[in-house]
Amino acid sequence: MKLEYKWVCPICSINLKTRNDLYAHQQEFKHYIRVPAKESICLICNKVFNSNNALKIHIKLEQHYKIKNKYKWECLFCHLVYSTRKELYKHRNEIHSGKIFDLGGNCQYCNREFKYTSAKNCHEKYCKLNPNRVNYKGHFNSEEIRQKISASAKKNGKSGGYRQGAGYKNIKRGFYKGIWCDSSWELAFLIYCLEHNITIKRNTDKFPYYIENKLHYYIPDFIIGNTYIEIKGRVDSKCKYKFEQFPNKQHLKIYYAKDMKCFLNYVYKKYGKNFINLYDDKIYIKKEKITRNHDYYCKYCNIKFDTRHLLFDHLKICESRTEYKKNKKQEYRILKNKENELNNIPKDITGRYNHSILSENIWFERKEKILSCGVDLMKFGWVGKVKQLTGLTQRELENTLIHFKEEFEGKYFRRN
Repeated sequence: MKLEYKWVCPICSINLKTRNDLYAHQQEFKHYIRVPAKESICLICNKVFNSNNALKIHIKLEQHYKIKNKYKWECLFCHLVYSTRKELYKHRNEIHSGKIFDLGGNCQYCNREFKYTSAKNCHEKYCKLNPNRVNYKGHFNSEEIRQKISASAKKNGKSGGYRQGAGYKNIKRGFYKGIWCDSSWELAFLIYCLEHNITIKRNTDKFPYYIENKLHYYIPDFIIGNTYIEIKGRVDSKCKYKFEQFPNKQHLKIYYAKDMKCFLNYVYKKYGKNFINLYDDKIYIKKEKITRNHDYYCKYCNIKFDTRHLLFDHLKICESRTEYKKNKKQEYRILKNKENELNNIPKDITGRYNHSILSENIWFERKEKILSCGVDLMKFGWVGKVKQLTGLTQRELENTLIHFKEEFEGKYFRRN
């Protein structure tokens, strides 16, 4: 019978022993099949090539290598492709200079103009005139929800109107003799009026005014008789609309920084610059930052240091610390020696306790196990039988034979 080997010629179907024999046979008789190569196409000029190497040479010769990147910068109008963004921008500025690239558009609801469509789409989601506009938290505010909010606000008497501490933050504020002050300048004006027997009250009346057809309310600071008083340390863009649209301008008196100098000087002379401490309730006073100087002490010698770094440098040299560590080590050794004596742990030649050294009672127990197991030690294979019967490991067995070398010498089988 003919033997069938793994390596077979595809044309004449001869069985050969090795792969090298098959390669030699194919070269002699030219019995190999030519597999057609995959066609590689140039993406720019659509030419077809038999191999990738031919395509690479074509790209270098035709200078297609500039455009063969993943990122192609294409013009939207003439569809020309550029290798870099700068080249495309130059082309736009030279040829398509008058054209708009992103048309943008106007909002559907408020007709606001936008240069880019992305900005327009983002605005339309949050536009106030949009009935289904989205809040920044991601919730919808429909008309039903708005009606519920307004109904609950009308029932609650506290909603709307004057609120204490609703102005600028980080201002020194509080109560003085039962009257609220939103700033230190208001406190100085109130002190001057009370000490000169001028009747003054905190105002809660509000007056409407409009900015770009939007309704706002203005609440002056104090009332003296029929005149409303406003103390302005900071002038905003809204102040112009407030004062111009006030119904009775004769009954409104405004004190700016220049006008407040006389009141402040009066309070400074009498109470000093820290007149803010005159507030009845000091909860609303601006808290000053308290810088505490920590004192650092050495644990071992009780020496005081200003900084933590000086303390760390001292601990490296501290003599009382080294003595403390020595005493701790001695105490630890004494406790360990007592434990070792109770557990009957043997000593070395140097006189130290060593856990690795076994007592002689353990050695004799191992010896009795080996002798009493009833295995003939002179026969081959005695080691495995002794392990099974005694439960000792091979290392324990070898160490016992070395420990009792004189007694076991010549009494057990050993390979030369």
